[in-house]
Amino acid sequence: MFIYILIGVALVQTVGGLLQGNNHPATTSSPDGTALHQTLGLLVVELDKRVVELDKRVVELDKGVNDLQNKVAAMESERHQYVEKTTQLEQALSTERLRVESLQQVLDGHDVSLASILSENSLQKNATMLLNSTVLSLLFEHEDLRSNFEYMKNVSMSLMEKDISNMNAQIRRILSFEVSLSGNLSHVQNVIHDLNANFHRDKPGFTAYLDGSFQDDGTIILPHVYSNIGSVYNPTTGIFAADQSGDYAFYLGVECAGNGMKLIDLLKDGSMVAHTACLPKNGATFYGSTFVVLHVEKGSKIWITNSRHEHIGLTGKTTLSGFLLSN
Repeated sequence: MFIYILIGVALVQTVGGLLQGNNHPATTSSPDGTALHQTLGLLVVELDKRVVELDKRVVELDKGVNDLQNKVAAMESERHQYVEKTTQLEQALSTERLRVESLQQVLDGHDVSLASILSENSLQKNATMLLNSTVLSLLFEHEDLRSNFEYMKNVSMSLMEKDISNMNAQIRRILSFEVSLSGNLSHVQNVIHDLNANFHRDKPGFTAYLDGSFQDDGTIILPHVYSNIGSVYNPTTGIFAADQSGDYAFYLGVECAGNGMKLIDLLKDGSMVAHTACLPKNGATFYGSTFVVLHVEKGSKIWITNSRHEHIGLTGKTTLSGFLLSN
């Protein structure tokens, strides 16, 4: 539409210019109209020229329009590509944010696990420090263990496992009333389970006891032997001699009668490693015991002796037991 308007304007301007250029008396006054025909012919020629020029301009304008359309299409394609790339970048950024959040959660979980491990290690160290004193105090406090070790003298080896099971039940009942020691219950049970398992292994061990009474000072000899695996205990001298190095468990239970105090020491190569006390009153019978686990080298000797007696005699339930835990 715009092109046709341009063509009309150009034609009007051309005709007007020609008319103005040929408007003289000779032309208009020609009787035969020759001058007018000449003018019109020139006008037609000039119009043809203008039409050709307009066609050229139209072609140039069409070409420009096509170029502009191509550029617009290219820009639109670039815009779509930019939008797609922007969307992809936003998705990648969202994914990276999720990964960072996941890694942060994992790191937080690791921090919590590390704190828990450090706390558990601290509790285990404290429990280990209290272990020896806990076991020893439990055995001192509860005289029910006396009857279990008395059975060890009178029953066969097959019944000893049942006796130790009874000891486990008694210790569990005792520990239920000791809230502060509840954390050590499982460890004590494991120790007793290990002791029970060692009765069934071919490892050196013995149980000796006194049948009657004994009042002499010095080394206490228990002449009667219930068991003596490996012949490690000498009932004549009352001395245990280790035939191999390792960790040994020793139990000493004494029964006395009279009035006063009697202290019995457990010696290793002449040095005291444990002791127990017997405190009878008014002639009544009293019972004391101790239990110890220690490392013994091959050739070392273990025996018991009076350290304070006050004329108090030992009676028939005095017992000494020892056996190898591990080497």
